[in-house]
Amino acid sequence: MSTKEDLVNQLKKASCVRGKQRTWVSDLSEEKLYEVYSRLRSGESSRSIARHAQEVWGVNPASSIHSISQGVTKFSRRISQLINPPHVGNDPIGSNPYLELNEETTLERMERMSQDIEARINRMMKEEQETGIKFPHLNRDVQALASLRKSIIKQRDWEILHGDSIEAQKNKVIEDRIKRKFDGLLEYLGDDGQKRLICMMNNFLEMVDKIAVPMEFNAKGEFVVVDEKN
Repeated sequence: MSTKEDLVNQLKKASCVRGKQRTWVSDLSEEKLYEVYSRLRSGESSRSIARHAQEVWGVNPASSIHSISQGVTKFSRRISQLINPPHVGNDPIGSNPYLELNEETTLERMERMSQDIEARINRMMKEEQETGIKFPHLNRDVQALASLRKSIIKQRDWEILHGDSIEAQKNKVIEDRIKRKFDGLLEYLGDDGQKRLICMMNNFLEMVDKIAVPMEFNAKGEFVVVDEKN
């Protein structure tokens, strides 16, 4: 049995689940059912698919688009694992691109997004070749990838000259927030409180100076005490 035949059988089962209310999707032919799946997979909205079904396929002509779209939404929920299958192996989309968001530069995040979109486009193009059914929004994704790559080139050129401007803006916001809070604290303490705070900080620094030892990173990335004799 081919991959498409197996997939269509899964779609047919999902379109008419025992104990669940039937919708107009349950009565679609295999090709139309697969087209609904393909449109959902490409990111098309339930409302847009419902409009296409009513205007092109003649589904429930007297019903509202909202009513028809409910059938698409229910079907979409039932095949969510088919629309967004889990990824394994070395596929760049298989890893969560946001797990280490704070440790990535802006350029690294943009490049990761580019890899994700390219992998998605490649899968869609391969599926089009295997099934002969076109994804309606594939050209839009290709254009988005081209635009993103242009932005990556501009960002890379900017960072070479000025550093990561977006990260610099984020750091500036953090610094300003800390300064406002610290200034507010000083104002709250008043003159006497500020003097006491300065005195406490001075005592603390003197204590640290007495007990502190110089340390550095070793080749393993670990903190070690510096041997001053050497």
